[in-house]
Amino acid sequence: MPFLELVFAANEKRALVEKLRGAREHKREAKGKCEGRKSYSETNPELVRQAKRLRRVNPLTKKRRSFQNIADELYTLGYEAKKGGRLTAKQVQLICAE
Repeated sequence: MPFLELVFAANEKRALVEKLRGAREHKREAKGKCEGRKSYSETNPELVRQAKRLRRVNPLTKKRRSFQNIADELYTLGYEAKKGGRLTAKQVQLICAE
């Protein structure tokens, strides 16, 4: 009797996995993304635009700002990290790479 229960449980699990996989693939086709954390470009596109603007080469000095300098400037403009507080240089680097 326990063997029969294991067989039914395995069949139910396989059916559930197939159903969920199909749903994920359907959503991925419709929206392009269905798993993972939302990026800053999805949650705060204005922050990404500002960070990339600040990262551009200055036409007068022919230099770029450092990521830490950009993080400080974004904080003074009122932008914060997802959990609050200042953005780090690494976060700005990843934002500019998006």
